[in-house]
Amino acid sequence: MRVTWWCYSCMLVVVVSRAAASGNVTAGPSILSHEDISLPGHVSVWVRTEGADVEDPGCHVPHITDVTQLRRCGFNSSARSFLVIHGWSMMPLLDTWVGPLTQALLAQRPRYNVLVLDWLELASARYGEAVKRARRVGRAIAVMVESVEEVTDHGAERWHLIGYSLGAHVAGFAGHHVGGGRIGRITGLDPAGPSFETSPWPGGRLSRGDASHVEVVHTHTALGLAPSLGLSLGSNLGFSIGIRAALGHDDFYPNGGYTQPGCDLDNAIASVQRMGIVGLAESAKCEHERSVHIFTSSLLLRLSHHHHHDHDHDEEVEEEELTRRRSRGLSSGGGVLTGFLCSSAQAFDEGRCVSCSGRRCQGLGQRSLRSARHVSQNPRTLFLRTTSSAPFKVYHYQVRVHLSGHWASVGGSGEVTPSLRLSLHGSLGSAVNLPLNLNGSLVENSTRWFLVDSPHALGDLHRVHLAWHRPPTWTDLWAQLYTLVPWESGSGEEGGQAGRAGPTYLHPQRLMVRKVRVKSAETQIRYAFCTRDYLHVELRPEAEVTLHACPEGWVHKRDVLRMRRLRKR
Repeated sequence: MRVTWWCYSCMLVVVVSRAAASGNVTAGPSILSHEDISLPGHVSVWVRTEGADVEDPGCHVPHITDVTQLRRCGFNSSARSFLVIHGWSMMPLLDTWVGPLTQALLAQRPRYNVLVLDWLELASARYGEAVKRARRVGRAIAVMVESVEEVTDHGAERWHLIGYSLGAHVAGFAGHHVGGGRIGRITGLDPAGPSFETSPWPGGRLSRGDASHVEVVHTHTALGLAPSLGLSLGSNLGFSIGIRAALGHDDFYPNGGYTQPGCDLDNAIASVQRMGIVGLAESAKCEHERSVHIFTSSLLLRLSHHHHHDHDHDEEVEEEELTRRRSRGLSSGGGVLTGFLCSSAQAFDEGRCVSCSGRRCQGLGQRSLRSARHVSQNPRTLFLRTTSSAPFKVYHYQVRVHLSGHWASVGGSGEVTPSLRLSLHGSLGSAVNLPLNLNGSLVENSTRWFLVDSPHALGDLHRVHLAWHRPPTWTDLWAQLYTLVPWESGSGEEGGQAGRAGPTYLHPQRLMVRKVRVKSAETQIRYAFCTRDYLHVELRPEAEVTLHACPEGWVHKRDVLRMRRLRKR
């Protein structure tokens, strides 16, 4: 068994890529009629119930369109329904993530219908064959949805399809065949890339037309392609399985969508040392499966956030809460995983995209606050950072460092390339030695933008420390000695100007910091930090400066009111 897992994990990407390129995957929509849903294998549904053990598969519905058996299993036609769809499988076994995800769904409201689609007999074939079968499975789901609607008046708009990898496209095929975007919602968890990355025709992969609201989470995507190797490059481990293209109304890219914390080569080696060869299989799917774990955590964080604010869990109260938050202009609370609208991962990492105004942020896994028309006409790409383990939540802070002029630097060029670190201190805690990732040099009279994050909320910020982490150079040491010796060049024919301070290249590097501005992305509160005399302060290598909150007059009135409300909590 372990040898089999190891072989599959090593050959996973090559097998998938070759299958996609060999012509095994046919293009074009399914030609099945409404009545013809014959499949070359068994497809069934398991109905999960509240309180059951995570390993309990639930009540079995052997035939996917058997509405009578579905009702015997406790299907509630007046409640919303979730259908969890697994992807291509190397072994005919449900993945371990299925149980925790279904339990998280049931925890939202026990009366929800939570179903798991079992198409393992079809999904455990060669990848190319599984892709062809996936289209037929999607058609079968569409017939099931329509059959339930005919018998129970449980409309398509009450269905939320959640598909992982190839299962995400199965959900898309189902929505496409139901038609008209009538399916209420589809969540695609790192949709499979091979065979779908460049699919040009409607209905050929998950797309925003398949449901009223389509959200997609990308965690294992490619930055570039290596066709000669049959590999997509860009992840921590050198290949990718997910699709890079934006497919939905809201596409989330945690950590840029291609490198996930805790899934690098060092952790892969540690997994092999701890678990043996099985650890290699776990590492191979680490980034791909991270999408499922992030989505599951988003559900649990949302539940915790509601409990914290003492909200009842009926739909009427939820609608009131959505209306209240619309009026405030916020799309997400501070306790949930929040994505921010941005043009690229680079711009996000530079701290340029942390606004929630104009519906520019969205809680992952949450209902959109936008109107249906706005959703369909304005698809969004949203970025966020996460930690390496559940609950994955971080708090984002935009940092702007304002530099003044008239500093001396090595060579007298007015440019410095320091290694800066920032420490934030707030009413709820501190985050120290956060690196400010700098692209290029700092120049005089400029402002540089950064993004930092903390795994815990810091509350109301009251001071920051800015440090320059670089060991002094020999030039710095010589420059310091130069200032201690009364150098004079003398006078006369061979002399210069008496008392001259010496050549500028002997001056040590330094920065003149005028102000630091910080904006909390989760609370949207902005802070300004200054020196005690509100003038610039000098920062040298291996030194640190402390900046305190500027007078309230230096901060926008709206942010002053927000800070006062935060202090009262």
